[in-house]
Amino acid sequence: DSAGAAAGAAASSAAARALARAEAYWERGIRARVRPNRSMMNSLLKVYARAGDPRAAERRMWDLRQAHGLAPDMIGFNTLIGAYSQAGEADKAKEVIARMRRTLVKPDAASYTNLIKACADERQSAQAEQWLATMAGACVMPDVAAYNAALNAAVRAGLNEESTRGPRSEELARMWRGVGAMPAP
Repeated sequence: DSAGAAAGAAASSAAARALARAEAYWERGIRARVRPNRSMMNSLLKVYARAGDPRAAERRMWDLRQAHGLAPDMIGFNTLIGAYSQAGEADKAKEVIARMRRTLVKPDAASYTNLIKACADERQSAQAEQWLATMAGACVMPDVAAYNAALNAAVRAGLNEESTRGPRSEELARMWRGVGAMPAP
């Protein structure tokens, strides 16, 4: 539909303008000898993420580390994971989680939940369940949002009658009840 295409083009154009403004402010600050910090970097990454360009955001994050010694923190990594999730790139979101671990930044509930959402968008139910278990195994308590994302993955993958019965579904139901996301039987 042409109205939808026009709206998409306008949003894309607005995002591109916002990104250009953000980069101009960044450069203006550098010329004024403002010392870049993580907060500034994270703000810039969020603009890239909102512009729908997670790969450019990731490149920019590593460029800033190289140029200014800004090591990414949980906020920066979570921005990338969320951006890749929104773009439907679960594999790239998984790579960011792996990179977090290598740089000794511990993924939090938002990290895992965004990754589980990306799995849901790609109808990767088994992967979503695996990441839910990984989350719990990493001593990060899955919350209602994480369980809802896993449930969404199962629904999008197309649950059949056989897959809704048995130990896995009972275990998931028990965990959902544990966080108050499902009433007791």
